[in-house]
Amino acid sequence: TNSNHVRLKLFHLNEPLHLSDVLPMLENMGLRVIGETPYRFTTSDNKVYWVLDFSMMYVATTELDIEKHRDNFQQALADIWLGQLEDDGFNRLVLSTGLTGREVSVLRAYAKYMRQIDSTFSQAYIEETFSSYPQIADLLVKMYIRKFNPKLKTRTLNKFIEQIDIRLEDVSSLDDDRIIRRYLDLINATNRTNFYQV
Repeated sequence: TNSNHVRLKLFHLNEPLHLSDVLPMLENMGLRVIGETPYRFTTSDNKVYWVLDFSMMYVATTELDIEKHRDNFQQALADIWLGQLEDDGFNRLVLSTGLTGREVSVLRAYAKYMRQIDSTFSQAYIEETFSSYPQIADLLVKMYIRKFNPKLKTRTLNKFIEQIDIRLEDVSSLDDDRIIRRYLDLINATNRTNFYQV
């Protein structure tokens, strides 16, 4: 099997899920649905269940390690479905990094803040930047976690900044470079967070 081929089964009581409800969520996570088969079955207690069996392709240029990302993907998809996570292109990072959906929301929050302080970049453009440089997105969130996680004793951010600086040498677009550096500045300038007040 192609390493970028993904299978997903969704179970629902009484009536099938509508493809039009599920499709945008999957596409925002970097997946293209190439096939969908519904199955209906009735249990011994006369309950009707539907199974939607999706066949999908992961559309990023990198190979997907689905074993590594399965739990984060399933949790993020459930949270998006329940309205606990926003449904946008930032969610592609769940499959391209080791980040959870909630950790990805840190980058989303900064993007929204940048729009409030008159950033020239749209949220969609920022999403594309991090889709192109998922390792940098991962480092930025890890830097944020190192700075604010109350369980961690050390707050030294230098190693993250150094690693991001090294990766910035491979960033060819000046706009992408500006976005990443703005994130660095904003995380450094942040004094407190409610992220750990779950």
